[in-house]
Amino acid sequence: MLLARAHQRRDAQAGASPEKIEKFKEVLGAKIRAELARGATYIFMSTDYGPEGILSDALSEAGVNGSFKLKDSVFINPDAGEVKQSQVRGSSRFLYSRAKQTDVQEHPGVHSAKAANKGDFGVA
Repeated sequence: MLLARAHQRRDAQAGASPEKIEKFKEVLGAKIRAELARGATYIFMSTDYGPEGILSDALSEAGVNGSFKLKDSVFINPDAGEVKQSQVRGSSRFLYSRAKQTDVQEHPGVHSAKAANKGDFGVA
């Protein structure tokens, strides 16, 4: 019981303020757009109990600290107009599909995006 409370306190301390969360969204969105502008054919972001790549960079720049409790990845395919989330245990889902012109499912950090412009996946 004591150990569980210690973990809860640590997780609460690692939580980000609404301002830091907004900053993270801005920074991550800018990094994704920069990658696409450089000609990237896809964007891959992942966590392996800690953020990796541009996700890690965006969190650091926004001043957000903490750990992730699972392995997860997000794959952005600008040509197909899709954003897909996959978890290590094999479950996956589309977060956005241009074919539907909207988010497939509301998800924290991914905003509704009615416009289907290449590179516009509702990322702040």
